[in-house]
Amino acid sequence: MTDLIINGAALSRARNELSVSAEDLCALQVPDLGEMVLAAAPGSGMEVNYARVRDALMELTREAAARLVETADAIAAFESDMETTDAQIEGHGRGLLQSIGGER
Repeated sequence: MTDLIINGAALSRARNELSVSAEDLCALQVPDLGEMVLAAAPGSGMEVNYARVRDALMELTREAAARLVETADAIAAFESDMETTDAQIEGHGRGLLQSIGGER
């Protein structure tokens, strides 16, 4: 009889990475840029603040994109581990059936 071996450490690691990535994404702080945008409005005399607003928005977008990529990578790793585990379970099941003469 063959033993089913599930790499619990890999599954746990993938689950952990997914959880951390999701928490990081949820913790993403969106700065209140409303005041800066109003101050940068044409005619406000504060147009120079526009560059700061633009840079802040670009950084926020970059950070959000990086966190989304991390989350997607963690999901992909978890799915891969689950597919491997499914294949192991399937192989184990076939081995059991063959050992009792149920499948040829």
